[in-house]
Amino acid sequence: MAKYKTLPNYELIRPGIRIQFNSIGTYATNNEKEIALLDNAKPFIERLDKPESKPAQRETKSSQKPKK
Repeated sequence: MAKYKTLPNYELIRPGIRIQFNSIGTYATNNEKEIALLDNAKPFIERLDKPESKPAQRETKSSQKPKK
């Protein structure tokens, strides 16, 4: 579940999507289209939770340059 915050009662309307923030300016969704739209609306719309990130790739010894 993604949680967002902006101005109270803010409405974001795009073709096929209508998002209405509540009276304290928060909105929560599981809809992937809404999440993508809201994530691209920053900094005006702030995401309150941390999105799930992919684990960082570790650097291997073979990718490091040898020191002289």
